[in-house]
Parts: sequence; C-alpha cells; structure tokens
Amino acid sequence: MAATNKVPGFGRPISALGLLLIAVIVAGGGAWQLAGLERTHLKQEILYPVTPRYLQAWLKTLDLDDPASVDLLADRIALMSLPQRRDAVIAMSGSSFFAELEPKFTQQRTLKTGALKAVLSALAEAPLLGDLWFLAAHLRGQ
Repeated sequence: MAATNKVPGFGRPISALGLLLIAVIVAGGGAWQLAGLERTHLKQEILYPVTPRYLQAWLKTLDLDDPASVDLLADRIALMSLPQRRDAVIAMSGSSFFAELEPKFTQQRTLKTGALKAVLSALAEAPLLGDLWFLAAHLRGQ
C-alpha cells in the first residue's frame, strides 16, 4: 500500500482550517496596522493622496516645541511614499510653504527649526533618503 501525507480522517479539513486561520491572522494584522495609521496621518489621508496642503494642515495642529510632536513629524515624513515625500520636500523648500502657515517671521523660524529637527530625526532612522538630505541642508541654510 502506498504511503500518503494525509492524517486519517483529517486530510482536507485541516488544510482548509489552516488556511482560514492564516487568513484571519493576516486580516487582523492588517486591521491593527490600519488603526495605527491614525497616529501619524489625518483620517482623510488614509483614503486620499497626501499633498503639501495636507501636510500644512497637519503641521498647524502640532506643537513643534514638544519633542513628541517632532517625533510624530519625523515618522510622518519617513512613512510617506516616494512621490509624496518628493512633493513635500519641493514644497517645504519653497519660500511660501512656511509663510502660508505663519505670517510672522519669528514663528516661521520656529516652524523651520522644528521641521529641521524632524527631518534630522527621520534621517537618523533612514539615512539613504537623499531628498531629506536636501531638505535638511535647505532648512539649515535658512
């Protein structure tokens, strides 16, 4: 009699049950990750693409004197997709990005300093992001 890999009485139901268990674990992990996005993303950003305007709106809610807010901004910058980060870097290196956030020069300087700290923190975690090196040099030069 030929040997088979089936356990008597449990052949197909065990593999189907195993696949179901894996699907439940993967779906649960995905739901957990989706719930964690609210820490660094606005709710509308989860469904829609991130633009520099959304980044400005998010920056207005942060207190960049607080180290936790700087860490949130660093996480947000590091988690952006490449095209989103490129657009954000181009916008943040422009003269109107921070001027639209705060008309006072001293407040703009505070925002730029906080943004620089966040960019340097993001670079400490991911040093191969060349666009962030450009933004850090630009913000430091300001």
